[in-house]
Amino acid sequence: MTVKTKTPKKSATGLKGVRVIDMTRLIPGPFCTKILSDLGADVIKVEDTEKGDYINLFPPFLYDTESTLGVYLNKNKRRLRLNFKSKEARDVLCRLVKNSDCFIESFRPGVIKKMSLGAARLHRINPKLVYVSLTGYGQQTKRSGLAGHDINFMAASSLLNSFKDGAAEKNICIPDFQIADFVGGGTFAALMITAALLNKNRSRVKLDVSMVESLVYLNQHRFFCDLPLDLSYLTGKLARYHVYKTRDQQWVALGALEEKFWLRFCDAVHLPHLKETGFDSDKNSRATAELTTLFASRDSGYWESLGQRFDVCLTKIADKEGLLSDGHLYPFTLNCGGSRMGLCESTLFGKRGKQKYHKVLDDTVAVLKGAGYSAGEIKRLKGDGVVGS
Repeated sequence: MTVKTKTPKKSATGLKGVRVIDMTRLIPGPFCTKILSDLGADVIKVEDTEKGDYINLFPPFLYDTESTLGVYLNKNKRRLRLNFKSKEARDVLCRLVKNSDCFIESFRPGVIKKMSLGAARLHRINPKLVYVSLTGYGQQTKRSGLAGHDINFMAASSLLNSFKDGAAEKNICIPDFQIADFVGGGTFAALMITAALLNKNRSRVKLDVSMVESLVYLNQHRFFCDLPLDLSYLTGKLARYHVYKTRDQQWVALGALEEKFWLRFCDAVHLPHLKETGFDSDKNSRATAELTTLFASRDSGYWESLGQRFDVCLTKIADKEGLLSDGHLYPFTLNCGGSRMGLCESTLFGKRGKQKYHKVLDDTVAVLKGAGYSAGEIKRLKGDGVVGS
């Protein structure tokens, strides 16, 4: 494969000089702070000395005992392990907070307060700190104390109702993309934090980011008024808005929703009798069957070329090679503890310079020195098991 090269965008650095203390785990919080890091922030990821971030328990493993997802979410962040059973470890974190701009945690409501690291205490140390609690159900709802995962948050927000099988609409499909984690949690939290940081006169800001409430916001157009908004016809019921398998076992997406595109497509494939299909259910079923046979007769490259030539909203479903070729991904080298790995990254925030995945104990001395600890104090904190060693 020949990868097309283009001059990459400069890396986004709008949050350069912003320091974030990240006490989150798994996907939502770390994805939020990955966005902040990609925008230039200095992120210090704080993990406990026992299990750390248990995202690294889930295979596949890219580097030593670090999972692929863990490396993806936490590269370019500095890492520190603290034993939060120790009061002194909590004092260490408070010293870090003193010169930080944002603190984010994702424990169940009440847990962080029991650790004596609630907003009231941290704001006494640093009133300009943006304090963020990121949870599934929020801090003060009837489900606040309950456990949950992506499927539960999508259910509670009603978003899961949107994933109905077009061919058998009574069936609900579970997407293999964690929408609550990546969008409702990570993306919305990063947006709210960035907005808070823009206020230079901020004081004692506390953000309660609920993944369920974020998903309701994402899906609120369905509940805007009593006139039901039904977009179920976009779930595969229409021949003109459908996915089709090609001869080379690839897939293409036809999105000729507007009449002008549909008519142009019918002409392009020499099937003028399909122009009258409209939105009739029976006609669309027959048209879909006919197009299924047609698309299976040619390879995906042919259909991609036809879609571009006639501009009829026909697109091959991209794979990794396609994204590299189109310039949406770029290959880069990641330094992992002395070894280097070839990986790929989105070009959204521009091409970054040297990138590194920090081993969990690599940054202990530097982070603690930055907080004002002497070499002797650091040695004692390690010896007493206050910090990871």
